[in-house]
Amino acid sequence: MRVVLRAGLVVSCLLAGSYAAAREGSRLEQEVAHVDSATEAAYVEVLARYAQATEPGADDASLIVERCEFIERYSDPEAGRFLARSEADAEACEDSLDALGDAPEVLVHRFERTWDEDARESGEALLARSDTWPMPLRRRMTAALAERYRYADDKQGRRDDLLVAAAELGHGEHVGPAVKAMVETGEYRRATVLLERAGPATDDWIASERVRAALAMPDRAVSLRELQRHTADGREIVPALAALVYLRAGDTQSAKAAIDAANGFENEELREARFKVALARGDFAAAADAVHMNDMEHLAQNTGRFLALVRVSPASVLLPGLWLSLAILSAYLIFYLLLPGLLLVPVHYRGLVRRCAGRPPSPLFEPVGLRHAWLAAIAFMLVPMVVLAVIDPEGFGPVFAEGTNPDPARLLQWVSISNAVSLLLFVPMFATLARLGCFHPGALATAWWRILVAIAATLAVGTALAVLHHATGADTVTQQVEMVQQLVDSGDTPWKGSFALLVIAALVPIWEEFAFRGMILGGIARHIGFGWANFLQALAFAACHMDWPRFPYYLVMGLMAGWLVRSTGSLAPAIAMHMAINALAFALQRS
Repeated sequence: MRVVLRAGLVVSCLLAGSYAAAREGSRLEQEVAHVDSATEAAYVEVLARYAQATEPGADDASLIVERCEFIERYSDPEAGRFLARSEADAEACEDSLDALGDAPEVLVHRFERTWDEDARESGEALLARSDTWPMPLRRRMTAALAERYRYADDKQGRRDDLLVAAAELGHGEHVGPAVKAMVETGEYRRATVLLERAGPATDDWIASERVRAALAMPDRAVSLRELQRHTADGREIVPALAALVYLRAGDTQSAKAAIDAANGFENEELREARFKVALARGDFAAAADAVHMNDMEHLAQNTGRFLALVRVSPASVLLPGLWLSLAILSAYLIFYLLLPGLLLVPVHYRGLVRRCAGRPPSPLFEPVGLRHAWLAAIAFMLVPMVVLAVIDPEGFGPVFAEGTNPDPARLLQWVSISNAVSLLLFVPMFATLARLGCFHPGALATAWWRILVAIAATLAVGTALAVLHHATGADTVTQQVEMVQQLVDSGDTPWKGSFALLVIAALVPIWEEFAFRGMILGGIARHIGFGWANFLQALAFAACHMDWPRFPYYLVMGLMAGWLVRSTGSLAPAIAMHMAINALAFALQRS
């Protein structure tokens, strides 16, 4: 009997729970249906008001287009608002626009919804006709055309011009990007005026972008004024950004308060700001806590922080917070010191086999051996890092991290010093090869046709790759490409332009030819046949540039340079070839 009662009680509870759940689910569906019904009723009511305002025969294009754009808000399921009947309404409304002909409102409305490959061309034609249009339409047209250039890497200058024009016409969302574009071209006064005249930002993200752009201005008061203006207006600026603005103004207390306001939120930008604020306040323990060398994704940035902290306070290496970072950095250093062995140790043993078989290869340069190749490879990899650590430790992030752009002037300084220091380290070997005639310019007179052949072969491969990349639409922008462009752009005055050309077309080729064709090729060719030695050094040369879309180009360049050295017995023709190619690349990127 008790078993039966218990079973009945359990069944009753289950039935009651099911009933309650069903009732709750039914109520939920009813509430959703109620809101949907109310939304549709409001939608119908608004359409009725539009219909009344746009009676048959009315030619108020702006109102008719506005009606279509209202309907559009409810015809996209992904937008979060959707009514089934709106799809048919939207189609009918778009058809009704045909009666308005080429009314500017219709032209702008339809262009904003055009994303085909001819959109930029048609947009430029429309923009040229917009001089007589009302200001709001000109602003919309300019902003829409700027968006069509967003992913055109070769048209960023035109996109920047359009962004600036849209912002100056009053498009608030584009003020930040426009200021950034003007800062890059040195138009600081114009950027300041734009910020002062721009209306208040409509949301926190737009406000933060304006402050970020203002932070790049030489006048620190501009960014502080922009920050204070938006915070007074109730906008919440990104904490890391606000901290950097206060820090730049010398207000470390407010900078720390901005960091503390992040409330436990953490990302790379905030960590960088926290480090800079702690370093400025002399709180080295807090600065050490912002260094995370085990964060492989941001290794370059953390290396820069580590070096900056140790530079200010060498005793900081004793802080427990830096022990792991010190160990990781030491491991990387050992790795780079041993890395050339992956190539040179097998070459050494292959040379032993050839000697044992009585087939020793003839040296390319008598004094050069594998130890010189090893030292040159280490210098090529490590000297730039050491130089950067000494002259600008905080530049590690902008130089080596993906997606960051260093200041062109600082980049040029780093490249020039790195190459000069690398050559100075090998002055004794350089002098020895010079005494053997390995740099004698007389080789140029007899090897001129070989130099032309090498240049033509290299440029042919480069041109073929460019055509292939253009035809396939491949993304070929790499860190190497961006750095070279930054170096070229660093010459914003005649003197700086001449110095940039000297570095790119003279200093860099001399060091790279000495390292790869002199030391590395010379060392390898002492142990294995020239064909394999030339291929391996060219492979290393191409790999070291880290420009994979153009890897065949660098490979052929390395092979041609090695061929020139072998056929002439001198490094001068290879250096001349390298100089000519780099000078041509400089000229093309400046044009």
